Amino acid sequence: MSTESVGAGLALAERASQALTAVHGAINATTGVADELATRAGVMRDASATLTDNVNSVSSAIGQNAAAAGEMRLTTQDVTKTMVPIAQTAQEQSAAAQQAARSTSELAAGVAEIDATARALRDQAERLDELVKAFQFEGDSDAGPVRLDEPDRALALAG
Repeated sequence: MSTESVGAGLALAERASQALTAVHGAINATTGVADELATRAGVMRDASATLTDNVNSVSSAIGQNAAAAGEMRLTTQDVTKTMVPIAQTAQEQSAAAQQAARSTSELAAGVAEIDATARALRDQAERLDELVKAFQFEGDSDAGPVRLDEPDRALALAG
């Protein structure tokens, strides 16, 4: 072999060595990028797991809220069912109170009428008493006229 061939072989070996060094650098850079991607993929996997847990928590809360809303609806229906008879009873009591008020008014009017009648009768009795005083009976000269000192109040209402 000649020196030239050895020189050419050495130059070729040198270029191959440089190419291998460049390939090795590219492999290392690619490995670094792959490691970074793996790290980021792990972070994304953890974030995805956290997101899934949060979505499951929200779904659970929504389910609990739906169950609570259903219970509230049933409770509201129960309260409404309870309130209907109470409202009806209140209306009946109101009607009874109105009837009692009307009856009381009628009774008061009746009492006023009886009182007016009693006063009129008392006035008539007093006028009759005055008329009777004008008369004297035979044989009753010292007795004087018959007088009603007090009207009979047994029939009159207190007023």
